[in-house]
Amino acid sequence: MIVWDEGGYRNPSADRDSEEVAMADALESGHASFLLERRKVRGAYPLTRIRTGRGGERAAWLLVKQAGDRVPRGGAPYPRRARPARTGRTLGQTARHWVSRSAVFGPPRPPPEASERAGRP
Repeated sequence: MIVWDEGGYRNPSADRDSEEVAMADALESGHASFLLERRKVRGAYPLTRIRTGRGGERAAWLLVKQAGDRVPRGGAPYPRRARPARTGRTLGQTARHWVSRSAVFGPPRPPPEASERAGRP
């Protein structure tokens, strides 16, 4: 697993009386906001349901970065140079690491079947 970013978030969702609304309740009503306080991604993001998903359709949501938040220096990273938060390796370095590991330890095993995970034959 690759961890691309680390940090926390806050829920600034509030009702008309400025009382905090639980994230589950905000999502149920179709509008939630969250404030990311992470190493790479920061800022406020409102999330709004634009299609409810009735009649077998999937619900559609719109996620927008709130205006006024400052953009980190350097802009968006070039995808080939993007580095995970924990290892700091590029994707190529990570791939080479796992290829060299499989040469020593053998190829990775497939995940167990659901029945095996549950301890059933």
